[in-house]
Amino acid sequence: MSRSLVNAAPSVEVQTLDRVRFKQAHAVLPSRSGSTVQPESRSASTPVHNGLLDRLAGIVESALVTVHGSQKSAAIEIQCDQSQMKRQLRLGTFDLRQQAAAGETFLATLGELLVEAFGTARKSKKKVAIERLPELLGLMLAALEEDK
Repeated sequence: MSRSLVNAAPSVEVQTLDRVRFKQAHAVLPSRSGSTVQPESRSASTPVHNGLLDRLAGIVESALVTVHGSQKSAAIEIQCDQSQMKRQLRLGTFDLRQQAAAGETFLATLGELLVEAFGTARKSKKKVAIERLPELLGLMLAALEEDK
């Protein structure tokens, strides 16, 4: 009898199938030490996937549609199945080779959309000060007029 069957839970006889729930089986990989290792799952509930990755996938999809007109024509351009491309965008696995295959115009549009979406995250203190300068000068003038 194999090692995996020795530790398996025994079967239980049931009278009805109303309460039986099926679970998808996962492969159990033996490690070098003899214990079993469960494979890592790529759950869609990870915090990174729900936030930034979804936003990034939306930007990539938007750039594809902007440049190629539709997801279908973008999929044809990069020689990929449309449903596979949608799935890869949703899962965040649309890779750089596919983006490069979409062409230079796509990459330029993607760059513009990324700067538009995330450009404010890395502003220097000097840029922030220059942008706020008119507001601060207005507040200073208002304070000086109140003192008169």
